[in-house]
Amino acid sequence: MNTPEKNEIKGLLSKSINAWPGDEPGIGYCDYKVVGIFKRNLVYFTSSFEAGEEGNVEIHYEENIELNRYTDKWLRRDFFKILGFELKYQIEGFIKHREYLDLIAPYFISGASLLTFVFKDSFIA
Repeated sequence: MNTPEKNEIKGLLSKSINAWPGDEPGIGYCDYKVVGIFKRNLVYFTSSFEAGEEGNVEIHYEENIELNRYTDKWLRRDFFKILGFELKYQIEGFIKHREYLDLIAPYFISGASLLTFVFKDSFIA
């Protein structure tokens, strides 16, 4: 996301970031965080200096960029693109890794048997 040669941020998520990487060096190493249903954040660590009794004290903290806040650059359409990518990778992971299918198969089979019991009249006719 952060290109160190030009010190700029590129990609789809760059539309939601209103900071320059020179001022916020941790923004190039941000994490994608799922906060709730359809709530997504970018989280990065940063620091600032505050005047204290012993001079300037460096304070480290976590900064959140909410992807649910839309601007003239970051639109709802961009957020839905992010959700589409997320859904695509979750489905791929579900299909490609057998462990998920081993866990879900009994639920799928029991759900199918319940549906056949409920709708048995339409299956018999």
